[in-house]
Amino acid sequence: MDIHQRHPQAVALPILSSFSIALAIPPLILHGKNRNFPATSLIFWSILLNLFNITNALIWPTDNVASWWDGAGLCDIEVKFMAAGYVGIPGSLACIFRSLAIVLDTDRATLVPSKGQRWRNQFMEILFCVAVPVIAMVTHIVWQKSRYLLFAISGCVNNFDESWVSLVFAWIWPPIICLIAAYYCCKYTPNFLHKKKDTKSTPTDSTFQAWSSSAYTSTETTSQTSSALLAAISANPASSASSSSPYQCSSVSSHSKAMSSTPT
Repeated sequence: MDIHQRHPQAVALPILSSFSIALAIPPLILHGKNRNFPATSLIFWSILLNLFNITNALIWPTDNVASWWDGAGLCDIEVKFMAAGYVGIPGSLACIFRSLAIVLDTDRATLVPSKGQRWRNQFMEILFCVAVPVIAMVTHIVWQKSRYLLFAISGCVNNFDESWVSLVFAWIWPPIICLIAAYYCCKYTPNFLHKKKDTKSTPTDSTFQAWSSSAYTSTETTSQTSSALLAAISANPASSASSSSPYQCSSVSSHSKAMSSTPT
């Protein structure tokens, strides 16, 4: 492939990233108005990293290294924000899952959170969405092997030092924060699903029991009424014969049949 030719990825990546940014702007405004800081932070990181994808693909679209700009200044800023994004994205997810876990905890749910609960929520959001990314930006100078690396299309990339320092200050924290997010994600989900299943089954059972009881009571009442009416007719045949009920024909017919069978 000609090194002067633009890569197809250098055309597709800016288009797709621009489309992603356009889709992310409405929810960013919505969550910002509702003061949903973790969701706003997550969308912010998505938009920022997509902006980096657009910029880098347009500046370094080919493999012609001799014609490349050295990226001084721009790449110094980008790699700092990339280092913050390594922990900012999972930190935002951890706060979102924590909020959902609080909602799913029906045993301790409250309509209005107390002042202490609001302070704890704000502390967790500031810690994971602001403080930890800022610390990652500050400690970036400790574990970077060089200022940055340059690649075609990808542009500016962090250069990690191959030592325990990078493990302690860079590599280990994203998985730890992801484990915290997974803990909140799975903490109350089984309990919530179990209660939801019980809630769905209870009204059906009670409705069936009520219907069965009502049907049984109605059948028993009808049977008792019929038995009482037949007993009354049998006990008083004279009044039955003089009445205009259907039982009159049956009584007269039986009496006539009995008279005809008597020998003269």
